[in-house]
Parts: sequence; C-alpha cells; structure tokens
Amino acid sequence: MRAYRSEKDQSLAVAGKETGPHADRLFVRELKLADFRNYAKAQLELDARPVVLVGDNGSGKTNLLEAVSLLGPGHGLRGRPYQELCRRDGGGGFAIAARVVSLPPRITVMICTMVSAALRFCASSTALT
Repeated sequence: MRAYRSEKDQSLAVAGKETGPHADRLFVRELKLADFRNYAKAQLELDARPVVLVGDNGSGKTNLLEAVSLLGPGHGLRGRPYQELCRRDGGGGFAIAARVVSLPPRITVMICTMVSAALRFCASSTALT
C-alpha cells in the first residue's frame, strides 16, 4: 500500500516520473532476492520516494535492509557470515540483485551479490530494464 500526499503526486508516481525533493538522490529502483534469509524469491520495484517497511516481528523487514546493505563493501549491517544468510530450505546459496539509479543525470548501476548455487539468478537479473 502506498500513501500519497495529493492526487498530483499519485499521477506522477503512476507515470513513473520522479519529482519533488527526492528526485536527485541515489535510490534502489528494483531489488531481487533468491534464497536469502526467509525469502525463497522476492522482487521489489521502487521509486525515489522514501520507503516504510511495516510488518509483524520476524516477517523479514530487517532482512530486506540487510540485503541492500550487502550490495556495498563489507559484510552487511549485521556482519553475519554468508552461510547464515542462506535460506534454511534453500539450495545452499543466495542471490541479491539490484538496479540502483541516480537522478539527474540518470545513471543506472546493476549490482549482484551471490553465494554458490544462485549464480543463474544473478545472470538473469542483469537483464533488468
């Protein structure tokens, strides 16, 4: 569910145009996960507006933040070994792919982090448009 400040903001968001105070920031346009923590597969499509994650305890809110933190250098916000990030009933690896955009000028960067069996997921995610 999304909340809009006005009808005008909603029509601009639907049209896919980023305007307003957040239009010139770096943001994650799309995030894909495979066998990461409690997610078998997940795909989020976002825009430049701030994101609020709401859900029950243990539903995976922090796991999404941890996935984004792993796209940069280091071991993520929790600093856990990679083996602990794999989904328990998964295939023994995990993958995180993201399309990161900055405005203006429009620069798009594809980032993929993977361990072991998730290689095919990352290869297919490079086709994000």
